[in-house]
Amino acid sequence: MAPFFAAMDEIDSEMLEALIARLNSGHWDEFLSQGEGCNWCRHPVRIRGVIAEGDIGDRSLRFSTDSLPDGVFLKALWLETGEPLPGLCPHLPA
Repeated sequence: MAPFFAAMDEIDSEMLEALIARLNSGHWDEFLSQGEGCNWCRHPVRIRGVIAEGDIGDRSLRFSTDSLPDGVFLKALWLETGEPLPGLCPHLPA
C-alpha cells in the first residue's frame, strides 16, 4: 500500500489509517483510555480473558476483555514511576 502522505513511510500511513478507522468506529474514548492506561507503550502485552467468581457450577462473569477495544487489555512493561522496566521489553534498550 502506498503511503497516505508523501512525507510518511508505510508504517506511519498504516497507523494514521488505523487511527481514522478507530475514530470512525465510535469507540474513540475507550481507545484513548486504553492507550493512557498502558502509557502509550508501542509494544504492550495483549491480554485476553475473563474474570469469574463463585464456586464451580455457580460462577458469574465479573469482567471480560470482549468489552474492551480489540477485545484485549493492554499492559505495558513499565515501572510505577513511568520508566520502562529495564531489560524486559525487547523494543527498549536494556
